[in-house]
Amino acid sequence: MGSRTLTAAGTAAGLLALLSWTLAAAHRGAVPDTLGHAQVAAPVTLTGPDAEARRAALIRRAQLRLPDDIQPLPIEAAPDSGTLECRYLAKEADGTSAKFDCVLADGRTIKVKYGRNPEIHAETLATTLLMALGYPADRVTIVPRVRCYGCPRFPFATMQFFQFLGADGVLGPHGFEHGYTDFTWAAVEHRFSADRMVADHLALYNDVIAGRLSPAGS
Repeated sequence: MGSRTLTAAGTAAGLLALLSWTLAAAHRGAVPDTLGHAQVAAPVTLTGPDAEARRAALIRRAQLRLPDDIQPLPIEAAPDSGTLECRYLAKEADGTSAKFDCVLADGRTIKVKYGRNPEIHAETLATTLLMALGYPADRVTIVPRVRCYGCPRFPFATMQFFQFLGADGVLGPHGFEHGYTDFTWAAVEHRFSADRMVADHLALYNDVIAGRLSPAGS
């Protein structure tokens, strides 16, 4: 076996080892029994051929009503030490910011942004200000440490890599079963508690196929 073959084999093995290290979880550890599965509330679904039009009309008529005695919400600082535990929830990596979804012990899903990201501080400040003024908004706080069970070392880049290969389901819905990764000083977003409102596009499609409605909706 020639030196070039040995060099190529060694380089390939090194690259494979580096790739495996990058995609793997940072530490070994079983998922705590307290961390279950995500609880997803069913959306309010509008049906019928005019479902999308009615949804748009409701959004246009939406109004903000503030109470007479607005009390600013207290700005709660995260503790100096402490770890927030959650379970990784695999989903499509969209946008450009490094982030992932994670499930808390009570079944709520949070969004975690990590790394050197100016959005972490900007979103925390903006949402805190909006809530203090009485406006409904997602609640974003900065947490000293998020321990994500099932997370790769770089979850956002990992999902982008698998999506590029067309292998989104390689990790499974909760990533690694016996590993976790810690993220320090990450932004944790609790979504605003409200029902989602969607239009039944399948019903609209069926109406078009049946000839009851033109594709333009007229």
